[in-house]
Formats: sequence, structure tokens, C-alpha cells
Amino acid sequence: MFSKINHVAIVSEKYAQLAQFYEAVFGMKTSAKTRPGRAMTVGDGYVGLNINRAAPAAPPGSTISASRSRTPRPSTSACASTTRP
Repeated sequence: MFSKINHVAIVSEKYAQLAQFYEAVFGMKTSAKTRPGRAMTVGDGYVGLNINRAAPAAPPGSTISASRSRTPRPSTSACASTTRP
């Protein structure tokens, strides 16, 4: 049995315009769950596309980076087990 993709999330600085593109080109409809200030959600009845707002790029020469680290944090719930003879 083959799996099918039914949800995709992407990030764009022009997320509202990108949602309009997917509506015009692929005939997708805006979802009622859309949060216009943060993201746009469009779909065709099977595939849902969540277009999230990207953080604006830092100006040239800035010491603050707009990107966020996506590295996973170490788990705090890991348990060490020891066995005694």
C-alpha cells in the first residue's frame, strides 16, 4: 500500500500572495482555519497547505539573526537504568 501526502507546511515572507497563487493556479480554497496575521491555509479537499509567515530577514550588517535554530533539544524525560547483580 502506498502512502499519500495530505498536509504540507511551507514558510514564506509573502505568504498571503503565495496563498492567492495556489488558489489561482491549482484551484485550492482558503480554509476557515486561516489565521491571516500568521499563516494562510488552503486546500483542495484532500491536500492541505499551510503557508506560514517567515520572520523578516535581518538588515545587512546587523548582528541579530532572524533565523531560528531548529535543532532538537535533549530530552529531559530520558531515564537512566542501572542493573545490579
